[in-house]
Amino acid sequence: MKPNTLTVARTLAPEDIEAGMYVSVLHEHESIMPFYHADNLLDLQNIEPFNWRKTPKKSRPLRVVSVCVPFVLAERPSGKHETLDVRRTSLAGLSEDFGLESFNCLKPKKKARGAKGEKDEDSSAHRRSWKRLWRRDRD
Repeated sequence: MKPNTLTVARTLAPEDIEAGMYVSVLHEHESIMPFYHADNLLDLQNIEPFNWRKTPKKSRPLRVVSVCVPFVLAERPSGKHETLDVRRTSLAGLSEDFGLESFNCLKPKKKARGAKGEKDEDSSAHRRSWKRLWRRDRD
């Protein structure tokens, strides 16, 4: 990707979402029925739902694994999967370069082990001796 290239995320229609795309949740749609506006049972017929959009708490990039409209199976950078309902969320399509780069940066770091990938022998020996000491005190 060129350093001066500007990319823009665009809102996706449900039929435009394909497997392998990088997306992010742009808005979450919420609604409630304000029953407290009804003074009696006859007023319940005139009540309309109150709808609004809110921004998500975290807007992380997601990779689309599979699509069955209105549901989208997406993978997080951590490797976990989640199901999104496109009736309740608006998805934004991310550029391929941005999605790939952000997925690589946001992957959880693996813990470094010894030179050959073995556990540290000192810590396991210490743990075993502690267990023996603990068992002795209980008997």
